[in-house]
Amino acid sequence: MEEHGTHLFRSAPTAPDIRPADTVEDENLRYVLGHWRALKGARAMPARADFTPRDLKRCLPVVHIYDVIDGCADFRARLVGTGVYPGLDEDQTGKLVSEHPDPGVRFRFALVLRHVAETAEPARSVSYRRTGSLLHDMRTEGLWLPLGQADRVENILAISALKAPA
Repeated sequence: MEEHGTHLFRSAPTAPDIRPADTVEDENLRYVLGHWRALKGARAMPARADFTPRDLKRCLPVVHIYDVIDGCADFRARLVGTGVYPGLDEDQTGKLVSEHPDPGVRFRFALVLRHVAETAEPARSVSYRRTGSLLHDMRTEGLWLPLGQADRVENILAISALKAPA
């Protein structure tokens, strides 16, 4: 028998739609993208240390930050906001994306994180968590921002906007 709440995270591994970051629709995502651009200035990207919790206060519950492990072989969740995985009782902070209990999240997140780490460019993702239960299905718009030194992506800052599918 599955643990309480874990069954909500058994979504189909469907590919996300990865688009340029400029196409973000959600107001909080646009805010964070603008802040990321201001912090980076003339650099390729800002460093993780450039962000403070105060910078992200309005959307902290849906912030997640990942470390790039072994040249994109995997990604470790450095920070996961309480609203990133509603209904999942297990904190994902410190865990590898490849260990996530939802096969759909493992598949979608690995694709987007690898894309951002390899291109060193911000990206927008649109994906659908399809669980077979309309009560738990979600449309997710995500903003994925590279963080690091020079041209080397060390971390990826992500912000999610979760909505019921239309």
